[in-house]
Amino acid sequence: MWLASVSLRDRRGDIIGTAKWSPRQWKHAEWLLKNVALKNAGDESRERMFRMCITACLHRGIRDDELDQIPQWWFDAEAIDIAGGPIEILYAKGVPDIESAKPCHHPRKQLIDLRRTDLYFPRDCGECPPCVARASVRTCNIPLVRPTA
Repeated sequence: MWLASVSLRDRRGDIIGTAKWSPRQWKHAEWLLKNVALKNAGDESRERMFRMCITACLHRGIRDDELDQIPQWWFDAEAIDIAGGPIEILYAKGVPDIESAKPCHHPRKQLIDLRRTDLYFPRDCGECPPCVARASVRTCNIPLVRPTA
């Protein structure tokens, strides 16, 4: 899977939280993700765009020819952890609708900057279905396996 993310800053250099992005800024962010960051990478028919507090993110499925370039040590390595959940799924196409990739139903907010309540890390509640699914992935320590045709 490929992952790209983009954030925006105002003229003073301050971060603009995604909750405050205009439709024009969203369109520009999506264009950057698709046409610059992930240009010619991955399978465009399998992608999910979502937002975090500061970034717009795009996951894109890996193509078979890209998968063939990954060294065996990558598959032999032990998985360490998964990322936290998104704040909002903007769209998903051609990817499984799995609980662990969904937003927490009742996230707690860990402020990044005490002066900016709009900028925070979402912290899983640990009880809703997406949080339980993420926790089970974190604790099962499944080895990576190279897919076979």
